[in-house]
Amino acid sequence: MAATALFSTSNLLWTVREGVTPLSANSEFFAYSWVYGVRWGHGERHIFQPHSQLLFTIYALIDWAFSMTSGGTDRIVDGWRRISLIWPIVLTVASFGLLFGTVNRQAPIPDAILSAVIYLVAVPLFLTEHALNSLSYHSLAIVLALAALPLWRHYLTPVRPPSHFYFWLGVYAAVCAFSKPTFLAFSAPFYMMEVCRSIRDRSGTIFLRTLAAAVVALTCYFVWMLLLCRGFEGLTYQLSKTYEFMRSQSGMYADAKGVTPLHWYAGYVIGVMGPLPSVLIVVAAGLVPLCRDRLIITIGVCTGIVCALFCLYVRTQLHGQPEFIGLLMTLVVGILRVAKVPEKIEEHAASFVAPMAGVGAFALTGYTLVSPPEMKLRDFSVFMAKFDKVIVPNLFEQPQSVRTIALQIYPVVFYGVGDAWCRGSTDIFGIQPYSRLLDKAFGNLTCMHNIENPAIDISSYNRVIFPKEADSSIEVALSTMKTNFPDVLKRMTGCRSVEGDIPRFEVVECKLR
Repeated sequence: MAATALFSTSNLLWTVREGVTPLSANSEFFAYSWVYGVRWGHGERHIFQPHSQLLFTIYALIDWAFSMTSGGTDRIVDGWRRISLIWPIVLTVASFGLLFGTVNRQAPIPDAILSAVIYLVAVPLFLTEHALNSLSYHSLAIVLALAALPLWRHYLTPVRPPSHFYFWLGVYAAVCAFSKPTFLAFSAPFYMMEVCRSIRDRSGTIFLRTLAAAVVALTCYFVWMLLLCRGFEGLTYQLSKTYEFMRSQSGMYADAKGVTPLHWYAGYVIGVMGPLPSVLIVVAAGLVPLCRDRLIITIGVCTGIVCALFCLYVRTQLHGQPEFIGLLMTLVVGILRVAKVPEKIEEHAASFVAPMAGVGAFALTGYTLVSPPEMKLRDFSVFMAKFDKVIVPNLFEQPQSVRTIALQIYPVVFYGVGDAWCRGSTDIFGIQPYSRLLDKAFGNLTCMHNIENPAIDISSYNRVIFPKEADSSIEVALSTMKTNFPDVLKRMTGCRSVEGDIPRFEVVECKLR
């Protein structure tokens, strides 16, 4: 357990070793969590949060507890950096608590070894920065998937789960829905197993308890949403925007899905993600014959696999990988314990297990200390890190006398922290309602996204900064911005490119008369 924790934490600290701003890892989604959370925590209404209601509420609490948006730009940026480093460590510790706190007490060492191996292969070695360093909903996927392990303990025997199991199942489903709607896949196997159990046993009691679990989930979810949206009017606004958002996202990544789901599986799941997803599916299915209640467990495994594939298919690429791998990983660990594989190992190889565990832990610890594992950065994270390395000092770390208007036109945006702050100050579908909260908190920054904002007094600013494509000149970039920001462009002069290595993009700085 200690060796696993050391290895995983070493992975989390790659930003420190590489000198990369921690915010760079998946900070594109920063706007939809931290910035919206800050706005909600300061009493703003009608804030549309399309991804995770739970996460941005937590961030609002953090901002309130540490007063991070008071004290000026330096305090805000330093606070963001600290939280972006601490947040993944906290979630990793929570994951370890769930993973190792639920081991089979009859065979704890074999269980801990197998669980650690599955976790290491699935999370730090496979998911890398997508789930470990993210400040968005990705970061919740692993810990919430592992939160299903206490529920799997009730399937160690064919005995019906106790009544309190259904209550906690409902609460768990509600928390998953708060975190991201597709996270409901984590709870789906249990609902399906209990419905099938009620049919097989002809038990109206089990069916009613399962129905009660669904009612608990719905009640918790809608009560929380009412509180979050501050009434029915806000809830109506949230639901209407959610429908609009889902409709606008329906065609994303259509090219990656191929002609049929089989083409997608061969081309993306195997071709891009590699063998691990298929191995986890095969292992989970292969452990079913070792379980006592094979019918119910088979239904649970099949439901889990289908839900995992659905999550990835609906949103391919990195958007669905954390919940896909998190669900499959938890499924394998849960079925491994239900099949009592650790007990069988303890029974037949008790004298070898402890020495092997010691050797393995010593080797993993030695490797981590001598040669800390390097995060396998993917292209997008490298790009984000380079963008933030230029944007953060040139946009946020300026004296208060340097008063900046940031301009961006989608899809040529600042990415990373700059894009998060800029788009986070508006509604995701437009500039209204525009929030002046962070403008006031920073004191010398404001942003116009896609269109000029008449609420901003241009004359009170003396500098403009905007991104452009590297293969176009500054003159061409300015000519394309005339329609979007006519009044700002009339006052701009002395434009020059900011030094920095950003693939495909440049950042331009202009004086503002």
